Amino acid sequence: MASDWMNKQTAEISRFADSRMIRLFDSNMLISNTTAVICLDDYHSLDMTWRKEKEVTMLDPRATDFDLMYKQMKAIKEGKAVEKPIYTMFLVAWILLSSSSSPKILVIEGLRAM
Repeated sequence: MASDWMNKQTAEISRFADSRMIRLFDSNMLISNTTAVICLDDYHSLDMTWRKEKEVTMLDPRATDFDLMYKQMKAIKEGKAVEKPIYTMFLVAWILLSSSSSPKILVIEGLRAM
């Protein structure tokens, strides 16, 4: 679920977004012609069984698909469509995000955003 901080940021950004803005359920993501907010938590790549077997937590860098994250952020910046993962505690889903132009603002939030 989206954090309180992220919900506040999304609300602030959406006040200025154009009418084609799409807010996706609990994905910590906002897409418009001008803005994209990407949550790095969506790039968890290991299921609970594997993490338990390897004694790896979700906070371990090995549990994040940084290669996919980099490729998709690069594609978004170039205005290309991506099929982005959306991670929640109960569901891992993929959603096609299309963009006719690169967002002017790309906000990346999460534990390893820097």
